[in-house]
Amino acid sequence: MEKGGNSGNIGARKPILALGELLVDLVPGREGMRIEDAGPVVKTASGSAGIFACAATLLGGRGGFIGKVGRDSLSRMVAGTLRGQGVDLSRLIVSDEGQMGLAFLEYLPEGRNYQYYRKNSVGSLLRASELDAEYISGAYAVHFPGMLLELTEEMRGACERLVEIAREKGILVSFDPNIRRELSADAAARARLLWAVRHADLKSLINSCKKEKVRIIFVQPEFDRRNADLIAQQTGTRVVAINPLSYDWEEEMMNTTRALVKE
Repeated sequence: MEKGGNSGNIGARKPILALGELLVDLVPGREGMRIEDAGPVVKTASGSAGIFACAATLLGGRGGFIGKVGRDSLSRMVAGTLRGQGVDLSRLIVSDEGQMGLAFLEYLPEGRNYQYYRKNSVGSLLRASELDAEYISGAYAVHFPGMLLELTEEMRGACERLVEIAREKGILVSFDPNIRRELSADAAARARLLWAVRHADLKSLINSCKKEKVRIIFVQPEFDRRNADLIAQQTGTRVVAINPLSYDWEEEMMNTTRALVKE
């Protein structure tokens, strides 16, 4: 096993680190297309923690990603995408344990539907023992999505270790519930989710938004926006829904740009 990637742009500010599983999303190439339909699909780098790291970097922070990829072509594609956005991949582990997980996507009248092909994917096998405590200790904040707690015991342990290090060092903990009922919806899963919520620094996040004079919060339409609304109420920011996987991608990017210009 080896660690690969770049070292990111070293700036004066401490990094914002995201721990998670990278994926490849396979998106229908035409409107109304279902997963079972023959036809073109578009492959795109995905995984909510990876998207978070890219966003942190593109918004002027020092984003870093902690995770594991394989030696397959799709792993190289996704890692290359994050690297191209300036995300620090110095703690990305390149492993022989497996390949990149896949997520097939379709748009239904009731919303987006995912079908995952990720059982024992290389990204889900990140272990607590593989985390670099010294690297994490230098962060301004750490972030992880809740669905990781239901992937594998290995990944669950990595999340718990991340929070443990952050708590020991007084580092801000950001948590995205990112509930995926197709992974697990039992009482034990609910208990794990509540554990993560208790360790998230919502109050600190509100204070940071005030200090940094944050003026806009972006949310994706399929996610519960109640936390975003709460932060907006406390900080006077504006909440804007965006859909980065819209069929009309160019128009969606223009909508995002117009929202930023208003600020």
